[in-house]
Amino acid sequence: MIVECVILSVLYLEEKICELFPVRIWEKFRVCLAISGGSDSVALLRAMSAIAERHRLRDNLCVVTINHKLRGEESDEEARFVQKLARNLGISAVVKNVDHVAMAEEAQRVKSLESAARNARYRLLLEEAERRGARYLLTAHHVDDQLETILFRLMRGVGLDGAYGMSVFRPLNDATVLARPMLKVTRDEVLEYLAILRQDYRTDSSNASNKFVRNRIRNELVPTLNSIFPKQWQKSLLRHVEICKNAQEALDQESFKLEQEILQEERRNALFLQTLNALDAVHNQEATNVSLPHKSIAFPLAILQQRSEEVLRVFFRRVWRNQAWSVIDMGDDEWRRLAASTKRGTTTNQFPGNIVLTYHKGCVAILTQMD
Repeated sequence: MIVECVILSVLYLEEKICELFPVRIWEKFRVCLAISGGSDSVALLRAMSAIAERHRLRDNLCVVTINHKLRGEESDEEARFVQKLARNLGISAVVKNVDHVAMAEEAQRVKSLESAARNARYRLLLEEAERRGARYLLTAHHVDDQLETILFRLMRGVGLDGAYGMSVFRPLNDATVLARPMLKVTRDEVLEYLAILRQDYRTDSSNASNKFVRNRIRNELVPTLNSIFPKQWQKSLLRHVEICKNAQEALDQESFKLEQEILQEERRNALFLQTLNALDAVHNQEATNVSLPHKSIAFPLAILQQRSEEVLRVFFRRVWRNQAWSVIDMGDDEWRRLAASTKRGTTTNQFPGNIVLTYHKGCVAILTQMD
């Protein structure tokens, strides 16, 4: 009976992973596991190894660990631990070392060592996933990480699209997808799984430091919430997230409709101008026929002004991503200012990344990235 309970406990976590990351979607692809040596990632490695073994897909897996070399011998020992564990499981593993000089320069630019280290980590992870020809790059983020991420974003004043935390899948480029198959697993379930397997792991000593914001959320804010709202705040926050997600999906639909309406208007204008040219008629060059500067994009102002500011904020985020402009540099205040200015249609505005909003003859809104 005890043995059966142990088996069920082990399978429970693995089944949760298969629920979000079913074998059928990766059985024909290489899967790269981002493993740090901490409890969460070690649980991901053991679980994916067991799942792959049952389906004879062990060769689909590979492991990459990132050594930031910020904690001296401790960092090196964690990398060796991951390599040995992967080797014992019959999975190939590689260690990628972070370029300290480049990370320091980025930390100075973004004014955050935490953000710079994260960016460096993901660059190296993606680089290795691409080198291995991996379709999926897996990280071990779980429910507790999700809650901490949501708290972090809410305190920064994000919009709806940032309020519902991390998604299970996020394309990194045309070839590689970031997957988080443990987003239904709790930290307690991770520790129970490892205890049953008698699997050791490494503890990052920097996790105890409150120098980083996320550590303070985990070490100070979360325990306070647990003491005030025991076994309640997590469910309430996740319910709020679901409400935000539904609202965001509705705004996304409206944003898509706006995009299609603008494309249809542009096609109508182009056809009209072609007809005038064919007739050799005299016509005014205005509206969408304006000559645009380099690195610019134009929109018919009247159509934009028919939408609410909430829809415009979502629409402009899509524009920023399509133009490969930095979304991270735009805070909620900037998106609100952009939408409000568009509704007025009179004031020139400048935004992070040297993006300037201007207007042409009161008919066209023009966004330009200045050199």
